Amino acid sequence: MQRTVFWSISLFINLFGLTSFVWGNQEPSSELRVIDLHKAYRLAAARSETIQIQEEVINAQSEVLWQSKAVILPELSAGGSFFKRESIVDQKTLELSLVQPLFQGLGEIYGPKIQSAELEARQLELRQTKEDLYFEVAKAYYELLSRQKEKQHILNQLETINQRIKELEKRARIGRSRKSEVLSSQSQKALLEVELSQNEIELIESEQKFSLLIGASEFEIQSDEKWNPPRLISWEEVEKSIGNKTNLKVLSERLRKSDYEADLAVRGHLPTAQFETRYYFLRTGPFFNNSNWDVAVTVSVPLFSGGTAQSKIRQAAAQRKQAELALVRARRQEWSETKALYDQAKVTLKLLNSFQKAVELSDRNYQTQQKEYRLGLVTNLEVFEALNTSLETKRKRDVAFFQLKTAIAQLKVGLGKVDL
Repeated sequence: MQRTVFWSISLFINLFGLTSFVWGNQEPSSELRVIDLHKAYRLAAARSETIQIQEEVINAQSEVLWQSKAVILPELSAGGSFFKRESIVDQKTLELSLVQPLFQGLGEIYGPKIQSAELEARQLELRQTKEDLYFEVAKAYYELLSRQKEKQHILNQLETINQRIKELEKRARIGRSRKSEVLSSQSQKALLEVELSQNEIELIESEQKFSLLIGASEFEIQSDEKWNPPRLISWEEVEKSIGNKTNLKVLSERLRKSDYEADLAVRGHLPTAQFETRYYFLRTGPFFNNSNWDVAVTVSVPLFSGGTAQSKIRQAAAQRKQAELALVRARRQEWSETKALYDQAKVTLKLLNSFQKAVELSDRNYQTQQKEYRLGLVTNLEVFEALNTSLETKRKRDVAFFQLKTAIAQLKVGLGKVDL
């Protein structure tokens, strides 16, 4: 009997421990459930194939840069040959050769400069991709927060209307309110339930969009956003930083690369020279008796190549002009777009301040209307108008707030103020 009880208790303990272990492993980690904007960006960046592809492009370009520097290094190789012809002694060679470039028309100088500029441009393009991804995540993040906030407002209003319906039903039973007022309140409640259903559809779409970006299906948005208007930096500070925008830096590197290519094309008529030596471990033949090594210096001077040298000069000059004009155009566009975005954010900030005051006044108006209704000074319709005005004002304030947060995020990431 004691043995049976012992085995039963042991079995229970083992099963309990196994169940706790399994359920403990199945519980999602809090790191994936609670997400703020920066954590959402890191999750999105970690699964972005575009970023991974550009990182591999940078790795490949780094190797191209190394190859361009390696042209000044000597080339050491080993080889052998066997040659046989009728009536001639067989020729056999086993050699070790060394080739050292001496001068390559300044290509050994401009080649690494060109590839270095290209590598810098690739790295800046990666930065630009990360900035675009951050803004995309921020836009989806604030859109989701806006939908959630709107849902909360509707739920709060439904709770308020339910309380009001109960109050009106009590008043109707004692003859202090009309039954039509109760029906009107119930109709208002039904309309709000329709709005709630529409909001839930939009909320699901926003959640799916955000989930697709970060690669997590179960999460909780963590927002420490305060309803105080966020600070907007001065236009002078923004204007100073426009020249440091990533896309302009990319075009500047492209222009620098074009400068080097144009300079190299001009020097296409310069000679090239190299030193070459061979040491023969085995060398047989009628002309090579007692000859174990040889040395040669080769110089090549281009004289005429069908006009291709001048054509390459004109081509490089045209490509440099294209890069210069592209940079000038981009600077003008960036200034115009940044100024428009800043002005929009500035107007939205003023609008948000106005809405904040309007929310306070509409709430006070609704509370006053409720008190005056109990005194018979206003109608039920006026009370509901005050309630609707309060809700609509809060919605508009929220829309303005999240629009401002999105605009500020776009400004910050564009000006390099966000740590990526």
